Amino acid sequence: MSTLQLSAPSSFNPNIGSLFLFSELLPTCFRQEHTAHASERSLLPLNEPTKLPVKGKETAACFREVSSCVYSPSASVMKITRQKHAKKNMGFYKYNFGFREPFQVLLDGTFCQAALRNKIQIREQLPGYLAGATQLCTTRCVLKELECLGKQLYGAKLIAQRFQLRNCSHLKNPVSGSDCLLSLVEDGNPHHYFIATQDQHLATKIKKRPGIPLLFIIQNTMVLDKPSAKSLASIQATHINQLIPEHHKQTITFLKKKKGLVKTSEPKRRKRKRAAGPNPLSCLKKKRKSEESQQSSTSKKKGKRKRSKRKSDTMTVAVQDMKA
Repeated sequence: MSTLQLSAPSSFNPNIGSLFLFSELLPTCFRQEHTAHASERSLLPLNEPTKLPVKGKETAACFREVSSCVYSPSASVMKITRQKHAKKNMGFYKYNFGFREPFQVLLDGTFCQAALRNKIQIREQLPGYLAGATQLCTTRCVLKELECLGKQLYGAKLIAQRFQLRNCSHLKNPVSGSDCLLSLVEDGNPHHYFIATQDQHLATKIKKRPGIPLLFIIQNTMVLDKPSAKSLASIQATHINQLIPEHHKQTITFLKKKKGLVKTSEPKRRKRKRAAGPNPLSCLKKKRKSEESQQSSTSKKKGKRKRSKRKSDTMTVAVQDMKA
């Protein structure tokens, strides 16, 4: 676009930069192209500065170059759609799996490292994205893993140390961070944890279990993944079971048993306790008393009794010897 040479009115102050005066001086063809964006931003972008003759020592241009402030509607639209998807996914987990505030988020070292690289403030940005209070958590195994990896992940370790610690069963024998997080969401994720990770291997394992929300970072934004196929299938199965009446369920199970499709395991019968026999020692024949007395007399042998000489006896014997 060629540089426009325009004359400013006598009452024009170049330091004010009024949009009204700018729009009056600009050509109509240029205004029509940017009217929609200018109404929202209150700013008309120019590719090149327009020069106006001014009096005195002020030789600067009257119009500022605002090419860096060009309104880009795609960024705001993407942000709105991202928030809509997050709200929809959060509604799914709240309604179907009972997630409530404060949301507990388990983070591993890969997520902390990605947040550090992309300059993301997890503690400040995550509650706004999830539209609710959050509790950021980690485990001792994750901290131990970051400590073993050395200086390359020292920043991620400092970030993870600020979070709350959740107790795991690997206190004496630490495991990898991914295995530790998987152990905390076993048995249907009873504590309603979110998993924040950049590890693809861990993410695939998480998706195979229903009711576990997954968070990750793309470029410089945090994203809540859509519900996995396993979660959708489990919810669909529960809804189908709720729609079928109870008597229909009984007839279905009866027909399956009749055709042999269901293997019914018969309950084990308890063994009946029978009366125990007499004590075998009490059944022995009794011995006669004469035999018992003879055996007792023979067993007991009389032994000679040893008498100890007293001191008085020795003294009397010595006196008698002296008299003799």
